[in-house]
Amino acid sequence: MLESVLNQILKAQVTKHLSAEPYERTEERQGYRNGSYPHKLTTHVELQDERYPFLIVDAMVLRVREEGRVRARGALMAIGVNQEGHREVISLMLGDSESEASWNEFFSWLKSRGLCGVDLVVS
Repeated sequence: MLESVLNQILKAQVTKHLSAEPYERTEERQGYRNGSYPHKLTTHVELQDERYPFLIVDAMVLRVREEGRVRARGALMAIGVNQEGHREVISLMLGDSESEASWNEFFSWLKSRGLCGVDLVVS
């Protein structure tokens, strides 16, 4: 179900960006679609079944185009080390910057998604 919703969101974003539906010809159209395919999604939605004793968090600054201009945004990421010692990417969130407010929002979001059992956070 999540995969279907994600694909619908991606289609809607392209339609909004181009200002036109597929095959629609309008004066407001901003470009053309080069074809598409449904994206396969592999995820672990239920973060409550799995404990992550170790959590590694980091951020990187990306330059993204928004509303016709390029600006710097912080990509906050969390990698969990599960009880068997395997690393898993738990989350990635685009924030305004690498500020305290962005990190607070990121950790609150992780907790609301069910992250639990963390003994040590490494930054």
